Formats: sequence, structure tokens, C-alpha cells
Amino acid sequence: MEIFSIEQIPLFKTEFFIQANFIEVLLGISSIIIFFNLYLELSDARKLIKEAEISLSRQTKKLNFPRGTQLGEEFWSSVKLQFSRWELTRSEQELAKYLLRGFSNPQIAAIRKKSLRTIENQTLSIYRKTGMTGKLEFIAYFIEPLLPEDEDE
Repeated sequence: MEIFSIEQIPLFKTEFFIQANFIEVLLGISSIIIFFNLYLELSDARKLIKEAEISLSRQTKKLNFPRGTQLGEEFWSSVKLQFSRWELTRSEQELAKYLLRGFSNPQIAAIRKKSLRTIENQTLSIYRKTGMTGKLEFIAYFIEPLLPEDEDE
């Protein structure tokens, strides 16, 4: 005689059983969708990092004077001095360097591995402390003294 057989298991075909199965299926589908979205975000972030690295290498190659020359050192020391006068934090100074190089906020976020919102907030803080209205004015502040006075052609 068989003690336990499959024929003795009652079938639970109640409403609760059907609802529980439905909820499990929904959870499984939503997990797959969330995983896929995270994968897409990760691939987008990798693309942004790669673009930023390419842009950085291009900007470095465009430099007319090699790093370490007297002009470059004087310029950079004046930039650092101005950053300290504006009382920029270390994080803001790092971000300001990227702004001076012409990077966009999404590129900076990818390089620094921060959220775009964090970069936008820090950028606004820099503009507020410096009295600037945007990136172009910020860059022009440092570049304008290097340009010659108006020349008669």
C-alpha cells in the first residue's frame, strides 16, 4: 500500500491561488523589464565615458603650447589663485577644470561617475560663487586676458 501518492494532493484552484500566480508572473515580467532598463542605462553611461575620453584626448592634442612651459604654468597658477579667491571647494575646482576644457555636463558626469543632477547643482554653485551666468562667460573670464588687444588690420 502506498502511503503518499500524487492522487492524494488536493488541487488548489481557488481565486487566491490564481491571484498569487498572476502576481508572481507580474513580478517576473517587471524584474525582466527593470533589468533590461538598467542594462540600457549602463551601456549609455559607457558610451558617454568613451566620448568624454575621446574628447579629452582631442582637447589635449589641440593645445598649442606643450604642458609644463612657462606660459602654461603661469596661466594655470593664475587659474588656481582665482579659484581660491572665489572659495571654490575641491570638488568645484575639479568640475571647473572640465568646464574650462569645454566639456558638457553629461560628459563631466560620466567622467566623474556622478549623476547629471549633481553636476548641474555644482555647476550652478560655481556660477553663483563667481558671479557668472554660464559656461561661455566662465571660459571667457580666463581666456580673454590671453588674447591681444584689438588690432588695427
